[in-house]
Amino acid sequence: MIEGQKEHEAEKKRSAERNTCFGIEPVLVSEVKYNFYVEDESMGIKGIVDAIILLKSGEIIPVEIKYGTRSDRIYPDWKKQLTAYALLLEALLGKTIKEGIIYVMKTAHRIKIDPTMKNDVKNDLKKMKELFLSEKEPKTRFGRQCNYCELRKFCLET
Repeated sequence: MIEGQKEHEAEKKRSAERNTCFGIEPVLVSEVKYNFYVEDESMGIKGIVDAIILLKSGEIIPVEIKYGTRSDRIYPDWKKQLTAYALLLEALLGKTIKEGIIYVMKTAHRIKIDPTMKNDVKNDLKKMKELFLSEKEPKTRFGRQCNYCELRKFCLET
């Protein structure tokens, strides 16, 4: 976690030195806010968006910074995280978010965020809430993804 925070700070400094703002021309950018806290009680989620770009046009673009070994691969869970941030920003700011950026290995990937993606995240949140309220253990499949899961220690105990 601390390593990730250091990388975010380093990226913030590098961003100031670049000719683009996460792939967007600086003349189009009004402001960039880093580590932007968002929460919505009705959705039951909260998070810290790595960066949000406020364009002069009024558009808002959330940015998720990832530190992987490959810049050509965008994982579905990264898109879901970006979409969840878009939903939180929409609830907070009252504006529709149509795209976001996943920034990996100094490469900006612009991601269109459509209504289907938003509905998928809302359905996932609904299922998670139902599972939580049922107090039943979810079915799990063990695999590589378990190495990075915060709930790993609980799954491995059962």
